[in-house]
Amino acid sequence: MTPGCGIGIDLHWRLFRNRWLPANARIEEVGEAWVDVGSERIPGLPASRLLLYLCMHGALDGWLRLKWLADIGALLHTMTPEQLRLTAAAAAEQQALPQFSAALILCQDMLGPHPAPAECLDRNDERVAHILRFSKRLMTSNHYCPVREKIPATQWFLNEFSLHTSLRYRLDLVLRSLFRPRVWHTFHLPDALFPLYALLSPLEWFDFPYAPSPCAPETNAAGPRTSPRAVHTSACAPHHANDACRYCPDRGSWVHAYLLPHCPQLSARAAAHCMDGQS
Repeated sequence: MTPGCGIGIDLHWRLFRNRWLPANARIEEVGEAWVDVGSERIPGLPASRLLLYLCMHGALDGWLRLKWLADIGALLHTMTPEQLRLTAAAAAEQQALPQFSAALILCQDMLGPHPAPAECLDRNDERVAHILRFSKRLMTSNHYCPVREKIPATQWFLNEFSLHTSLRYRLDLVLRSLFRPRVWHTFHLPDALFPLYALLSPLEWFDFPYAPSPCAPETNAAGPRTSPRAVHTSACAPHHANDACRYCPDRGSWVHAYLLPHCPQLSARAAAHCMDGQS
């Protein structure tokens, strides 16, 4: 959250966590388009790259929020037929055409008619059909008020596993599932035993749905308090400096190892925040 203006910032140094996802790219590789936010002018993704990013993001997260589809619908109406055709071609080149096609079909199903290029796959394609089934099951869960934490971790894993077939992509996913910040927040092992977190991960999978909500503080007779478990989220990587420290307050070395190669300034801020929190 930026001081004084209340604008939230979701920090990325590449588009997606899994570096082997064909649609992935480092931020400096995707180009930029400038957007006015209040009195500030900030760089964003070009329309074609933004549309592909939103389609992949939605497929990875099962289109859990209707507002994500609304973003797609609004963006579609700002693009020319030629831009949409070129985006479909880029999606095919980056092996993201099923995700692109599924997003446009969901828009038509949930929000009414929207423009779609002829290059899109239809809903009978096996990969598109899987995204549609998974997404509509999630959207309608809990009486159309889906709660991410109530959806079993195995469903999230299998959905992401099915989105791309390369061995390196799937190996990266498996490793991220075994070594997650949430696990060492739950179980505290010395650094020498770090590989054992892979054995403890399945235990945390079962425990996580019953953990306190990260948004709701616990209460007791003395009044409200923040649960030690209430600071984690379901994401696999920290979004900003403060999150990095909340994930691993006693693992400053991990913060540096994770952030320093990509963002030295953020790493320094995270380390300073950790030191402030420990003083």
